[in-house]
Amino acid sequence: MTDTMVKLENHERPLHKFKALVVEDDAILANVLDDMLRELGFVDIAHASSVEAALAALDREHPDFVLLDANLRGAHAHPVARALRAAGVPLIVTTGYSPSDLPPALAAETILHKPFNTNALLARIRDVLPLTGQAA
Repeated sequence: MTDTMVKLENHERPLHKFKALVVEDDAILANVLDDMLRELGFVDIAHASSVEAALAALDREHPDFVLLDANLRGAHAHPVARALRAAGVPLIVTTGYSPSDLPPALAAETILHKPFNTNALLARIRDVLPLTGQAA
């Protein structure tokens, strides 16, 4: 199995039942993340590229989980992480920084270190989403 061939376990809930929000200020990386999520089976994917847009998308889109870049246009994304935590929305922080270089509000979350592949993304998704058990 290559990095681009990812398969859910038979007992796991299909990912197309979940809505994802990608918060990434780099358009090329946002497209790569979109492709990775679609490869995993997601079909409902929203995007935001700034702290303000992410907070608005949280209210508008009601995502099941969020991929959150730690640094958005030079600003730390911790206000978004706090809002997601308050709303009970799971998140995965994507970053090239070490956890010790992140604000505590981000360092305490599930981290996915850049660069990563689809298998690593799926592993972190399994950490934050209820993929087993009753489908919603």
